[in-house]
Amino acid sequence: MALRLHPGGSILLPKGIPPVSGRHMWRINRFDGGLAVRLSAKVVCPDCRRRLTTIIRGKNVPFFQRSIASTSNRLGATTAELEQSEPLAQPKIVPPLDQSTTAVDRVARRKGVAKSPTIWTYLELSKPRLSVLILLTTMSAYAIAPYPASLSTLLFLSTGTFLCSASANTFNMISEPDFDALMSRTRNRPLVRGALTTQQATTFGIASGLAGVAILGAGVNPVVAALGAGNIVLYAGVYTPLKRRTILNTWVGSVVGGVPPLMGWAACSPDGSLLSHPGGLILAALLYAWQFHHFNSLAWTMRHDYARAGYKMMPVTHPELNARVAFRYSIACLPLCWSLVACGLVDPWYLVDSTIVNAWVVWKAYKFWKEGGEKGSARGLFFASLVQLPAVLVLAMLHKEGLWDWIWEKDELEGELEVEPESMTAKM
Repeated sequence: MALRLHPGGSILLPKGIPPVSGRHMWRINRFDGGLAVRLSAKVVCPDCRRRLTTIIRGKNVPFFQRSIASTSNRLGATTAELEQSEPLAQPKIVPPLDQSTTAVDRVARRKGVAKSPTIWTYLELSKPRLSVLILLTTMSAYAIAPYPASLSTLLFLSTGTFLCSASANTFNMISEPDFDALMSRTRNRPLVRGALTTQQATTFGIASGLAGVAILGAGVNPVVAALGAGNIVLYAGVYTPLKRRTILNTWVGSVVGGVPPLMGWAACSPDGSLLSHPGGLILAALLYAWQFHHFNSLAWTMRHDYARAGYKMMPVTHPELNARVAFRYSIACLPLCWSLVACGLVDPWYLVDSTIVNAWVVWKAYKFWKEGGEKGSARGLFFASLVQLPAVLVLAMLHKEGLWDWIWEKDELEGELEVEPESMTAKM
């Protein structure tokens, strides 16, 4: 009769038997009218090194508290059963992983390949949440610009910007699927799990990029189209390769984030000029500065994944610099928002609103710097940055210079109408 212990059991190894990893398999044999326990396997679990425990009649009985005779009787073991017992099957040995396979191959083999990709699968290539954020910053700059707006131009701008962003993000995924498979945040992307082939993703990236640039050029102006095409090249061709070479990739990525406001501003300004008003450059600088405390706090929480994938990110190679840079650029958002008032783009009340929001973010960035990202300070700063960007942009739109003049003009007109009857009565 043979007994095999559950992996959760524990065992006391006899002296002289070297420990190895795995499970213990034991056989009970008859020796001179009694039973003896003999080790018959070659695999030993570390947790099984202390004492041998088997379940007898639903009760755990340690080996040293159990008599050999009672063990045989309780198990109903006979001499014939013991002598005719078959040898235990050796544990199945899993063959080593083929080193030639990539991480993407292993993930795709585990999750399976989609038979027919849907439109939602292709939409995943665009990184929808990131693309929507880029779209909102572009539309915000278009709304804040002090020039006449057009609904048709806004529709062309929105469509073209989203397609350009989708193209850039698609080429980003195409260039690093093996590294995405090593990170928990990106291991479920379409190319990693095998939902799309590289050829399908390439076709989608080229088509969306050409369509986006064409729409911007035909429906908006050539300046916006050139900015859209340049941002695709900058993000997919410069920023993506730099992530594995130098921490300067963060600064290049921040430039990418600062281009969408310029696209919105150029779409609204006369002849697509970026220098017709300093407000466009200030908005671009604001988005550039915002990228640092937003991304650095996120990267801190993912630093182990970045290190595993071999990315040269500040929290991996220069953690102290990562926190300092986030703190510095969070402070820079204060004077940049004040500059919108100084150039006459928004009314003076924006000083109060924006300062409250930015001061809160600076406080979070200060805690991130002092705590070194620990004690939840990284997540706190990341959440604050998610609130800060839409808050300062929406407030800028609400405080746009001249937006509420019609209310004051109405009050002045009513006052003039009241004065005229009084003057006519005095003349009579």
